[in-house]
Amino acid sequence: MFKKLDDVVKKYDELNALLATPEIATDHKRMIEYNKAINDMEDIVIKYKEYKGYQDELEFIKENLKDEKDEEMKEMMLEEKVEIEEKMPTIEEDLKLLLLPKDPNDDKNVIVEIRGGAGG
Repeated sequence: MFKKLDDVVKKYDELNALLATPEIATDHKRMIEYNKAINDMEDIVIKYKEYKGYQDELEFIKENLKDEKDEEMKEMMLEEKVEIEEKMPTIEEDLKLLLLPKDPNDDKNVIVEIRGGAGG
């Protein structure tokens, strides 16, 4: 899962870099295509960066917890560690849901007509 997420972030960064080039700025069709792709990936990238931030913070806490002498600081770090460990599984679930392929009909409009009928 994380390999795929790294690939999505890499592709997202590449597309953002391409949008800054003058060739794409003059090609309206490709610009729309790239913007749509970036828009589709944006939620995944934001959530993954949030996950990575929590992961780095957790690693930092674990490293500093061993060396910390002050009991108050240790207690505070343990509380923060527990807080982060509670958030991580929900973020992982969100990422799994975001990685599911999108239905092409999700962006389309629909009109539903509901009529009253006879019967029970």
